[in-house]
Amino acid sequence: MCGIAGLWAFNGQDISDAAFDAFVDSMGHRGPDGRGVWRDREVRLSLGHRRLAILDLSPAGRQPMSYGDDRYRITFNGEIFNFLELRDELTGLGHRFRSDSDTEVIMAAYAQWGEDCQLKFNGMWGLAIWDGRERRLFLSRDRFGIKPLMYVYTGRFFAFASEMKAFPRLPDFGYELDRELWAETLTDMIGLEGTEWCLLKGVKRLPGGHCLTLSEGRPPLVRRWWQTLEHLPQAPPGFEEQTACFKDLFFDACRLRMRSDVPVATSLSGGLDSSSVLGTLYEINKAAHPVKRAPADWQRAFVACFPGTNLDEEKYARVVVEAKSAVPVYQEIKIEDYLDRVEDIIYQFEELYAVLQAGLWLNYKAMRDRGVVVSLDGHGADELLGGYLNIVENAIIHSLYPWPRWNRYRDLVATANGFRGGSNPVDTSWKGILNTVAGKYREALGQSFLWRPARKIYRRVKYGRRDGAPAPPPLSGFLRQPVSHRRLLKFDELDRSKDLAGLTPLNRELYIHFHYTTLPTILRHFDRASMGHGVEIRMPFMDWRLVCYAFALPDKSKLGRGYAKRIVREAMRGVIPEEIRLRTNKIGFTSPMPEWFKGPLKTFLMDTARSRAFLDSDLWDGPEVLKFIENVTAADSWSSLGVIWPYLNAHVLVSRFSRERRAAIRTT
Repeated sequence: MCGIAGLWAFNGQDISDAAFDAFVDSMGHRGPDGRGVWRDREVRLSLGHRRLAILDLSPAGRQPMSYGDDRYRITFNGEIFNFLELRDELTGLGHRFRSDSDTEVIMAAYAQWGEDCQLKFNGMWGLAIWDGRERRLFLSRDRFGIKPLMYVYTGRFFAFASEMKAFPRLPDFGYELDRELWAETLTDMIGLEGTEWCLLKGVKRLPGGHCLTLSEGRPPLVRRWWQTLEHLPQAPPGFEEQTACFKDLFFDACRLRMRSDVPVATSLSGGLDSSSVLGTLYEINKAAHPVKRAPADWQRAFVACFPGTNLDEEKYARVVVEAKSAVPVYQEIKIEDYLDRVEDIIYQFEELYAVLQAGLWLNYKAMRDRGVVVSLDGHGADELLGGYLNIVENAIIHSLYPWPRWNRYRDLVATANGFRGGSNPVDTSWKGILNTVAGKYREALGQSFLWRPARKIYRRVKYGRRDGAPAPPPLSGFLRQPVSHRRLLKFDELDRSKDLAGLTPLNRELYIHFHYTTLPTILRHFDRASMGHGVEIRMPFMDWRLVCYAFALPDKSKLGRGYAKRIVREAMRGVIPEEIRLRTNKIGFTSPMPEWFKGPLKTFLMDTARSRAFLDSDLWDGPEVLKFIENVTAADSWSSLGVIWPYLNAHVLVSRFSRERRAAIRTT
């Protein structure tokens, strides 16, 4: 919901009305239903809002909104799903409300409990609250970083926005690419989103679970207000009781997320997670007690289809649609119909990634075109409960190391083979087992203080590099900029951190995927894809109560009896079709890049790689990239071109950021 922006000019001239309007309206796609600006000329503070109207569609729901005899002003992006319960509690404490929105409840909660109000909220948000009496600005981001929030602080001014692409619109922003970070990200595209760093120099990301306080004459104070591991409940001892508790929490998470004054739909793939959401909505609405503030229009299910490719899951989605009487919208993803929008799609995502996320973009466009503003999706379950093959494979290693647990090993092997669909099964011969265990011991030895100097000498001799590091992988071999990896999150360093010391190896890995690497990257993609069309995504699996409960569960409740996400499957017994509940093969929502490169994207590929700007880039070796593309296409080996997309992605972003900056300069 919405795009937010603000600027506090400490010294010198305040920003002009035209320049601030351009800053706010650069995110007009996030809020196509209205806009608002509030400015305090004396303090030189400006707050802006682009509105996506979901709760209280009347003028009373507009932002920036005031509260407490105008002491407080807020600009807010997101939803507080338990706002009705909080409103009742605050009314009992003497607060009065003029609107039916969750926004006003946030301000009353802040007035009542201060920064501790964050712990009261069940939702997703990026927000800024101005306290006019204390002359203090407070920014907050939700527990898991579902909604984005970025800022710039120079000493002369402080600015914040929902998207990075807004900042080049600021006249006093010292626009510059962080070239070292671009190079790092080109070789590790899931290590950035969990950090504070951004691709534009000077722009920082407020991490999930953090807040920021700013007072006049002082630099921003950033603190962590949420740590998941400090809020774990005691899980019941038996799996049956664990499942019942999980089901209750999930049903309530879905119930809260149905609250809306506009139509709600589901993005359905036919996989376990999205099917669980749709099935639960069906069961909730079949029950006798209606959901407060839920719309009558909730039955539509949008299915992205990739016919003729191995990414198509339409046949699975049809099973769920028929079982739950949903109203399906089957959206064939045809990039050839949007070739003139490829650069716009890339710019909308404003970051680097391995594929063109056109499927996401087109799926949510189809929703908005049909009047749907809210989508309930299944994100978070894979990272929370072990839904990836590599997580299962790592669990297999830990079942053998440091001593074997044969029953657990066989259980996990069955789970991994289910992922693989019968092809390339796990090698369970004694030779395969010994190789697995030997590899883990070599890894452990590699961390010892005795082995590290010897390993460094060996690598220096073998690779001829002063730092003793191995030769760079092929992808980074195209780079002109040295890759230091100083600022990206490193999985092995996080795995050995003190914060995670008390977790099992599986829970440590899941914690990192959920909080730092895989999921934050996915959340960024889906936020930009959906909000690019003014559609809000709600994620029941990311309800904080469910997340904390999941991390309190034993490993066998997540991976066990031959299944990943075991507890979800058991909780959904009777809720979704058995064919889907027990489905083990996983496809994932991505793009068929080899088919697109060979067909509709071939002209874009060749024109971009042969352009003078691409060939002359100081970030990558353009002639070498072009040579690689020409060799691969001549050999008709289109699947090998996957390593090239990040460079095309980067080229478009560099060009668009520069173009937007020039446009901003011309208009100020």
